[in-house]
Order: sequence, then C-alpha cells, then structure tokens
Amino acid sequence: MFKCRDIHAHASDYLERRLSRWDRIKFRLHLFICVDCRNFIRQLATTIAALARVKQATDPKQLDDQLARLLKAHRADQNHKQ
Repeated sequence: MFKCRDIHAHASDYLERRLSRWDRIKFRLHLFICVDCRNFIRQLATTIAALARVKQATDPKQLDDQLARLLKAHRADQNHKQ
C-alpha cells in the first residue's frame, strides 16, 4: 500500500491517469484511509483546474486577480457543499 510520501510523489501521475492499474488501486486505497492525502489531492486538482481556466493575461496583476477570484469561488462552493 502507498504511504503519504508516495501519494505526494505520484499525485500528478494519478491526476493525469498515468499510473498502472495496480498503482491506481493502491493510491485510491490510501486516499480512502487518509484524510490528509485526500485533502492534498483535492487541493492539487482544484489548483490545476483553476490554472487551466485562467486566460492568458499580459498584466501579472490581472492574472493574480483572476486566479484569486477563481480560488475564492471554488472555496465558497466547497464550503457550501459541506
């Protein structure tokens, strides 16, 4: 079974579906029992999704503002679901 350090090391591969079937099973089993790693993966997935939605901006301040709005909206949505 994977340990927390394995989850951190393979998080991108998991989210991009590059793990073997067996490693994916071990990964999911660890997530089932470890709330900290579940939160880590959820936050990483949220960050990746937010960055994918950010349009290219010529002004870095614009980019910061847009990313902050996206993350704030996501947090509000997550709090509403809980």
